[in-house]
Amino acid sequence: MHCLLDDHKGHDTVPSAIERKEKEKKLTDSQTKVKQTLQTKEKELQKMKMDIGSHSDSAKKAVDNSKKVFSELVKLIEKKTIEVIEEIKAQEKADLDQGTKLQKKLEEEIAKLKKRDEVLEDLIQTDDNIQFLQNYESVSSSSGSAKLQSFSFRPYCSFDDVGKLICELTKRLETTCTQEISKTLNKVSDVSAKRPSFDIAVGDRVRVKPSVVTPTHKWGSVTHSSVGVVKKIQGDLLTVDFPEQRNWTGLVSEMQHETSTGSDLSTKNGPVSIKVGDRVRVKPSITTPKHNWGRNVNNKSVGVVKDIKDDDSVVVDFPGHANWKGILAEMELVTNDEEIGPSNLDSNIKVGDKVRVKPSVATPTHKWGAVTHKSIGVVKKVQGDSLTVDFPEQKNWTGIVSEMEIVASAASGLESVIKIGDQVRVKPSVVTPTHKWGAVTHKSIGVVQKIHSSLESLIVDFPEHKKWTGLISEMELVTGADLDDIKVGDSVRVKSSIITPKHNWGGHVTHKSVGIVKDIKSENVIVDFPSHKGWKGILSEMELVNNADADVSGSS
Repeated sequence: MHCLLDDHKGHDTVPSAIERKEKEKKLTDSQTKVKQTLQTKEKELQKMKMDIGSHSDSAKKAVDNSKKVFSELVKLIEKKTIEVIEEIKAQEKADLDQGTKLQKKLEEEIAKLKKRDEVLEDLIQTDDNIQFLQNYESVSSSSGSAKLQSFSFRPYCSFDDVGKLICELTKRLETTCTQEISKTLNKVSDVSAKRPSFDIAVGDRVRVKPSVVTPTHKWGSVTHSSVGVVKKIQGDLLTVDFPEQRNWTGLVSEMQHETSTGSDLSTKNGPVSIKVGDRVRVKPSITTPKHNWGRNVNNKSVGVVKDIKDDDSVVVDFPGHANWKGILAEMELVTNDEEIGPSNLDSNIKVGDKVRVKPSVATPTHKWGAVTHKSIGVVKKVQGDSLTVDFPEQKNWTGIVSEMEIVASAASGLESVIKIGDQVRVKPSVVTPTHKWGAVTHKSIGVVQKIHSSLESLIVDFPEHKKWTGLISEMELVTGADLDDIKVGDSVRVKSSIITPKHNWGGHVTHKSVGIVKDIKSENVIVDFPSHKGWKGILSEMELVNNADADVSGSS
């Protein structure tokens, strides 16, 4: 009505009922299309549910078939085991029956010979010459001088050979099973890897999949914990803005959606919800922090957040460095799940446990003494945050509970923990190594240069024998305690854990100096260093240096 007035006569007008009818027709058309689309989507949903159910059934069937096949394989092996055992027992019985018969024949012959011996003895002992001569012919003709049959037990089967054949069969079965099962697992992994990440779109929050060890286009400053926003997608490639790195390039197939809410992963201070009191460490992708590493801090160090500043900086108390300063973007939270290893069982350390100093602790609060990172000792006493440990190198050593970690049995010397760079020697229980001694002895200590896991062998550089080959199972790790076996003529240096030697440094001797042992008297040692002849030290402060290290140290 307002538009019919004089001031608004320039406007086109139409009754509201007619206009509604026009608009209603358009809405009806739109509703019809929506209903058609809804029906299509509901059909798609129904089909998807059926496909998901079918896929789940297929997986269940594959699991059931796998169980059935392996169960049948186990039954087959058990059946064949019984057959082999029965055959061995049957052959044993046949051989024993034959042996029993031979034994009986031999016993009968012995009995006959004994009787003949008695007859001969009686005749020889008779005093009547006439009787002797009358019986001589009959007795002498059956005196047993004829060649007798020789008896010996010769079984048809050597059970030692059977044992060797069974061992060879076991190895072949293990190899075949491992190879074939690996093929199956690889096939499943290949199919899984080819699954398209079709649902990732520009604007989505993503991270690198945990299954991707190293992205095709490398990490840069990104880690598995990094969460970024997709900026661009071109075919199989996508560009992501991470807090640590802008315009990061990766493959769509290597990424996954970040399902956590934004509030869980971002704050005004940084990309992660780090707060005062949290346990944190420097991200593995950070080579050098903005404010540098400082004293005793590295990527493995775990500390507690003490303060967070408005400028995105953070103050952390590490075991080896209090009030360390860093920036939030370079830090990551350390959860309990990540710290299930021995290094996080501080609060569970008790008397009798085997422990060592954590790798992240550069220098313990109460100093090293004769102890090193490789030293393993037994807890003697725990009082509050302090503990007393008996190490082979030093009794009644005092340390802080938070600086120690429990050592599992494997870490104390099983061959499974031997790695490249470790110092090793042949186990005392090995009389002769499989690949022979060469110039090596039980006292020889060498450095692992290469490990062939598939062959269960390793290459070791000994001072007496370079590129020596041995079996991992025949070797043992050499700990700090073992290295006390220093003798005259060995190349040695002062342990890196010793701040100042008992008899001082003297001359130009440093941690890098390598010298030759000239004399050993009880715990004292005399060393000829290039810069200081006749240098005096104590054995527990020294460590052996192999030739390779000596060359490097000498050149430096």
